[in-house]
Amino acid sequence: MRGLRWLIVLALSFCCGLAGAQPQNGPRYRDLHRVLAPSLIVAEYPRLMAVQRIVSRMPGVKPESIEIRIDSATQARTLRIAADGSVEVPLTQALYDENPPIRSNQPQGSLSVSINIELRPPTRAELRYAEFQDAFQQARAAIRKLGDDYAEAEIEGAEFRFADTSGRIEIHDGKREELLIADGEGRVFLRNAADLGSNAELRISGQINSVLPRVVVPR
Repeated sequence: MRGLRWLIVLALSFCCGLAGAQPQNGPRYRDLHRVLAPSLIVAEYPRLMAVQRIVSRMPGVKPESIEIRIDSATQARTLRIAADGSVEVPLTQALYDENPPIRSNQPQGSLSVSINIELRPPTRAELRYAEFQDAFQQARAAIRKLGDDYAEAEIEGAEFRFADTSGRIEIHDGKREELLIADGEGRVFLRNAADLGSNAELRISGQINSVLPRVVVPR
């Protein structure tokens, strides 16, 4: 039997360095596109979301202080980076073909670009487990499109990251009840379980920051 290899992070993540604003040898649009292209795959699945981030590798640099501009000849675009580093980089064929330079107010080589594939957090406190079964299937399908390394990837479940330790998930399936309680870091793991029927009910309490698929791949 083959072993299983855990991905290092629960949200599938890709990252690369981003150089500074050097006119001749600085980064260009395709450097961004190469890392963030999985966003286009994720967009095909309504229960998934791709979270793009740009942060500094240097201590003390707040993400919102980072300035990034796509210096297109047709229309320069300034990217707005949130306090958590999240950003929305336009992924278009026109920009890919033009491949304009990327300008930044940060030192060369100090920025990191990444993308996390996440499940969309539920918008209701009570819902059927079947909705997560559907999300797990979509995550499995999307991740398997990322390349040969992920061709046999499976989704073991989802890690809920709550704002604090008050997060709870109650499971009611008619036969038994379970209570999942957040750990000291506000995390709760909901398994992808065949023994839970699609009619099982979930009751979720607490502020959800994100929901991350736990991915395993055969070695």
